[in-house]
Amino acid sequence: MQRYLIIGVAALLTACHGYYQRHVHGNENSPYFSVPVDSLLVLTRPVTIPAGTEHVFFQRNRLMHIRDVNRYLPYCEIQVSTARSSPQTVDPDEFVIFKVYQLNKFQLAQGRFIHAGTRDDSPGNDFEVVATVMELYSERQPEVRRLLCAKHGLPQSMSFVTVRMIREQLAGYFELRLHMGDAPAPDVRIPAERTRRNILGY
Repeated sequence: MQRYLIIGVAALLTACHGYYQRHVHGNENSPYFSVPVDSLLVLTRPVTIPAGTEHVFFQRNRLMHIRDVNRYLPYCEIQVSTARSSPQTVDPDEFVIFKVYQLNKFQLAQGRFIHAGTRDDSPGNDFEVVATVMELYSERQPEVRRLLCAKHGLPQSMSFVTVRMIREQLAGYFELRLHMGDAPAPDVRIPAERTRRNILGY
């Protein structure tokens, strides 16, 4: 009996792996395919982060302030370590994506914009925010910490942003070069406190 159980489990795992390879792996329209660790985020033009904040937003290939973001559409943001009293410029560079993870069940209060990295537990919340977070590293600009891409929607219909959606928000500013297959990882020494890890397991 145990032998048949083992055979059955092995067959199921093989079928799941085959489905993933055919329909998910490398499919940039699939919400189940995420950016692989060791991919590169390439900034092609300078980006200025306003004084007093540590992030700037991108939506539909436009750079914008948080107040201008359409909360009903996907958006991305670049985050740096700390806010400064004067504007910060992020120069063209290649950033290694060394960790990828997802956040969900961050709620959006009706009629208000809630950042994807915060929770609002006040009554009347009827939207949720889901986000894919990519931790970044560049030897030249270590203060640039992460790329977060999110979208809002009703809980029963939510899925994570796709790679295609991420590209659409960042077009004109960033190129996303996916690390696929057996390609060598970028030759960059990641600091010990920023250990490579893909929490999604893809």
